[in-house]
Amino acid sequence: MHRILIDINSCTLKRGQNYLPGIGRSTLELIRAFGRITPIDPIELQLYAQYVRSKLNAREDYRHLKLWHIPLPGNQRLRDLVCYTGIREYLSRYDLLHVPHNYETVRFPERTIVTIHDTFCFKDTDNANGLMEQREKQTWLAHACKAIVTCSEASKTDIIHNLNVPPEKIVMIPWGINTDTFFPEAGQNADYKLSAMGVKGPYFLSVSCGVGRKNTPMILHAYRYLYQQTATCAKLVLVWKDAPVWLLEEFAPEFSAGRILLLPAVDDQMLRSLYSAAIATLYLSRYEGFGFVPLESMACGTPVIIGSNTALKEVAREYGTYVDITDKKDIAAAMAAIMNEKVVFNSKVLHNHAAGFNWDITAKAYLNFYMEHV
Repeated sequence: MHRILIDINSCTLKRGQNYLPGIGRSTLELIRAFGRITPIDPIELQLYAQYVRSKLNAREDYRHLKLWHIPLPGNQRLRDLVCYTGIREYLSRYDLLHVPHNYETVRFPERTIVTIHDTFCFKDTDNANGLMEQREKQTWLAHACKAIVTCSEASKTDIIHNLNVPPEKIVMIPWGINTDTFFPEAGQNADYKLSAMGVKGPYFLSVSCGVGRKNTPMILHAYRYLYQQTATCAKLVLVWKDAPVWLLEEFAPEFSAGRILLLPAVDDQMLRSLYSAAIATLYLSRYEGFGFVPLESMACGTPVIIGSNTALKEVAREYGTYVDITDKKDIAAAMAAIMNEKVVFNSKVLHNHAAGFNWDITAKAYLNFYMEHV
């Protein structure tokens, strides 16, 4: 029996947190898929997490997988300390350690595989000093580990270029989409949930918002231009917990008039309703290692307006509406075309495309990858 230990620290929810970001989400869905695959001999999957006041998300979905829980805070300093003491190795006796979150301090890199989602720390020139430690740790583990998995060909190319890793050390296994969660939703239940959040009437949607990499301010500029040109009744809904004050001030007229709505972080059920009822989802990110948002939107039958950069075109393929993410007029034109039905999308076709990214297939590919490197 080969023991595989998976570090699932990214799956912990802090107090008051009701959602996981991208890396935590992908790790959780992979573990959930492992939980559905039985038996998985000759592999024994074990999990490792370090937390005190946090909790693991959806533990019931993979409860039969052995969990080694270290009751210490999960900050990086104490995770490093646990590594140096060898507690993780003593408890689990693993043959292979899987780090699914870009980099980590490990005791035996020669018995470690790492999932590198992206190399954004090399792309973010605006925060170069703050990301230097990430660059050093990611580079060290990429060179020292046994093998690397990544989620797109775009990320594989970046790993080769930015980390100077030979291509034969890297395997591409795409992530999946949970179509039990994301599917076209209609009817009174969806309308009631949206009304409770203050969302009424036609709207465009943007989620996973932010300045810099996520490029959300350009969406607001494009929407303002669209309104100036067409006086559209469609609103813009942003799922954005901490929008910067300067942006709220710059677009105060739109916020005051109710044309732009800000929502806090929402759970997946609410997110499904938002996707399903939207005219289109806008996702103008400058850099993505995969592209969950476009696929989640399509799984709900809703078209996406995106850039053709990095992995986005790789996952959306011919089903995305591609724009110049630096040109508000081009973006507004795409919004108008979808709104006025000059471009028509088949919801079922969009859903079926997203459903092709399947977590069970991903999990089986990972199990084969483990066996090759154990």
